[in-house]
Amino acid sequence: MVNQYIHKRQLSVDEVMVPWKGRLSFKQYMPAKPTKWGIKMWAIAEANTGYVSFCQVYSGRINGAAHGLANRVVKNCIEKANVIGQGYHIYMDNYFTSPTLFTDLFEHFNTAACGTVRINRRELPKDIMKKNPEGVTNRGDMQFRQKEMYTIFQVCMISQ
Repeated sequence: MVNQYIHKRQLSVDEVMVPWKGRLSFKQYMPAKPTKWGIKMWAIAEANTGYVSFCQVYSGRINGAAHGLANRVVKNCIEKANVIGQGYHIYMDNYFTSPTLFTDLFEHFNTAACGTVRINRRELPKDIMKKNPEGVTNRGDMQFRQKEMYTIFQVCMISQ
């Protein structure tokens, strides 16, 4: 397959719900989403234009294995979108974000990553993953951690 479109540098990976209420074995119900019933898909899109480079239907767990799903989804999306090793920046929400994924993307895929984090995410330092981290008191204050020469993650106080 020949790719004619050249992506801009910023891409984002996220889930997409296609509305569907009919009968389907892999139909999903997500009560927190605006579209509660539908077909769940993973997609990688250009951040500026919304151009979708690749999307994949999520048909449910395969043999009960859901561990590491977020990492597999992100890596699969950047592989299928043909953006490995070209210095792209991938943005994602807290479902996908983890230090392990960010390190792996940087070291093996030459891809930078940025995302929000969940307070209870494993592998994150406990000192800054508190509800009120030390040194982060006002809106706009930040803390970050680095590994060698690149930033693994950053914590920002958006509102109080």
